[in-house]
Amino acid sequence: DVELHRLNHLPFRDWCPECLMSRGLGEARGRHAGRHHGVPVVGIDYFYMTSGGLLTRSETGFADTEEGEKQLNDARETGDVVKCLVVRYYATKVVFGHVVLREGADENDFVAKLVVADVA
Repeated sequence: DVELHRLNHLPFRDWCPECLMSRGLGEARGRHAGRHHGVPVVGIDYFYMTSGGLLTRSETGFADTEEGEKQLNDARETGDVVKCLVVRYYATKVVFGHVVLREGADENDFVAKLVVADVA
């Protein structure tokens, strides 16, 4: 039994030293209830809405090249893909979502003002 178990260490066995050493890896750690953070934690990211669902940039299927960017922008202009921004405050789990024209800074600081308003 011991030799068979050592082939792949499945299932977990409490008598196996290797299983015991790796036991903590990959387990859910919980929310750390009651733990105080000195700095508020805010998550910000872009995503794309399509008829197939919500996607990250790499999941859109457009190459990460100049030509791929052009194809993505064409799809955005036709309404097949919509670029969005999500802002989440982790302490209260408040989530804000916005449709945006582009990533990063623009001449009117549109995205930056959205994020500032959400954090405020």
